[in-house]
Amino acid sequence: MDYAAFLAYRKTLSKVKYALDELNLYPLQAKIANNHPLKKFSYKGYIKKSSGIRELLQTLFNDFLKQDKILYLPEDVYPVYFKLAGKSKNIKQYQSCQKSFFNLPKQENAVLLITHPLIPEGRYLSLQQCVALKQWLAESSQRCLIIDSVYDFKQQSLDLFFNLPQVIFLMSLSKIASPLLEKQGWALSQTPFLDSIEKKQESIIIPIGRAKLLQETFEKAWFELKQSLDLVQIPQVGYLTTIEGNYKDLYQQYGLSCIPNTVFGIKNNNISVISCLAVIPIKHISNPT
Repeated sequence: MDYAAFLAYRKTLSKVKYALDELNLYPLQAKIANNHPLKKFSYKGYIKKSSGIRELLQTLFNDFLKQDKILYLPEDVYPVYFKLAGKSKNIKQYQSCQKSFFNLPKQENAVLLITHPLIPEGRYLSLQQCVALKQWLAESSQRCLIIDSVYDFKQQSLDLFFNLPQVIFLMSLSKIASPLLEKQGWALSQTPFLDSIEKKQESIIIPIGRAKLLQETFEKAWFELKQSLDLVQIPQVGYLTTIEGNYKDLYQQYGLSCIPNTVFGIKNNNISVISCLAVIPIKHISNPT
């Protein structure tokens, strides 16, 4: 079942007590955007710009596969990853959701894609995971780590891995800025990752103020939900998190509208996904003075 199919299923429900399946961030973005101008961040390194993350991912996947790299993609985050990568014997999948630690590829020419924070759980990598990833990269200069940080509303990913070689950061305005803006995305690295990339000084847009206010809004919404429904666990960051239970059972027992595990590619049927967006009163968001 994809998200569109779930929305059709949800319309058949007679009553939804907790409508938590909303994933449309645009109204909240538009409310915040007018009062938080974008700021530029000066970056000196290798950079590739594009109209969005999908275009960057497809370019990177194609390039690495041409180099006969082994590409590891999370199966339980974003099914579009596999559509963009296409079909190849060098494409592998691994599980990241609900894992305290995931097994790292043993091949010396492996390229590992992770989301940071881990989506849809809404949690950052643990210290143990960060140390293991850095050690994994140090063991072979042929390895590469791609970090999709689109959902990093706390802007912590650059601080953790910014100066490490073999790391490519993917950043975008899609989840933080206004939908009225033209889509923009960047791939950043301290070492060249495409033949056409040159090292140069660039100014890129980092909407830190908007990201901070978005995260504060999410935290308030999660806290209110926790007060009324104790089984909801507040995530570290963002508007998504996982919850134990099948989405149909959770609706029958609690009147809780959840997103099915299959929408994100999660194989564990006892895991569902929830969002706090539906309970955020957009008109009550305060404007900065």
